[in-house]
Amino acid sequence: MNCIMCNTAIETQEHLFLHCDLSRAVWFGADIPILHLTQAAVTVDSWVKDLLKQSNTLENTNPILQKTLTLLWCIWFHRNQILFAGKQPNPMEIILTFNSLLNRFLQNFANNAGTNAEVRNTAQAPTLSPDPSWQAIILTAGGKTHHRTRLGLAYMGKFRDGQVMFVGCKTINVQDINMARLLAIREAIIKAAELGLQSLIILTEGRDIEQMWANNHISRWKLTTVLQDIKNIQHHHQIRLTVKATPLQVIKDIKAMALTASTTFTDVYYKHPMFSNSSST
Repeated sequence: MNCIMCNTAIETQEHLFLHCDLSRAVWFGADIPILHLTQAAVTVDSWVKDLLKQSNTLENTNPILQKTLTLLWCIWFHRNQILFAGKQPNPMEIILTFNSLLNRFLQNFANNAGTNAEVRNTAQAPTLSPDPSWQAIILTAGGKTHHRTRLGLAYMGKFRDGQVMFVGCKTINVQDINMARLLAIREAIIKAAELGLQSLIILTEGRDIEQMWANNHISRWKLTTVLQDIKNIQHHHQIRLTVKATPLQVIKDIKAMALTASTTFTDVYYKHPMFSNSSST
């Protein structure tokens, strides 16, 4: 029979859990990348077996395995609710159920260990603390001028000593300021990856962007594609990434560049001469 969650293909195990549009949105919301699985036509059985093998080689419990098995169960449970109880497909409901179960597990684990606060802080560490071995800090901004149909974006990567590594600025044909901010981050990460950088701190003017990144909660679905692109680039290049909101004063020069690009067509990029294949536009 057809998949009852998307009604676009025959329901198979691989379609239901990996290729269905609703399931893909759920995996994204749970911050579990699956693009490499779908591109390589990996089966669900093989994926879980590989995770089990990895878990057996680790001294501690594998959190990815816990999250994956929990979310697989949540997708299957929601599918059965649609089939037998007439529920409407709702990816957000699956994510909320998943988060509830995962938090309940962490709470139970913390109670057993007698260290609630320690477990919670450990679980949140990746989003609160940057990698101490970070290689570059990247300032990003989107610019919007009143009565303009286009926006601008700008970004600047710096070494630890503050020296400029690369800088870019361009005009983009979008009207949403958060979209412009996300596009600036995506552009900057692509440039950083081309230079072989793998540990980055991204500073953005948008606190909404920081919250979206930290909580995988998207305020508007039209931002999903760009945020997924950033996640995929991060996964593909194995980049350790921290995204934090910062006061406008810190990125005022980049903001000025983005505002200029929103009023005058611009597309420029510069790399530090230390890179052997450097070029400027």
